[in-house]
Amino acid sequence: MPRDVSLEGHRIDYLINSVSIPIVLLFLIMVAWMVIAMVVHREGKHEAEYDHGVGRHNAMHAIIISSVIFFGVDGWLF
Repeated sequence: MPRDVSLEGHRIDYLINSVSIPIVLLFLIMVAWMVIAMVVHREGKHEAEYDHGVGRHNAMHAIIISSVIFFGVDGWLF
């Protein structure tokens, strides 16, 4: 970190350090999720299952996951 030359610099440093932890955790979860998907859905492992999905159901999942990530990371800022 650069040298702290402002009166509120220690707060900014604390914010950067505290927000870095959840971001790194989210990154590791996403990498693990992709690796698991690659292993489970290898070529030739199983036949494809086609699903038209339920728009409202999928939208609610996306909204819930996005909200958890938003409030988990950006909630630190408030």
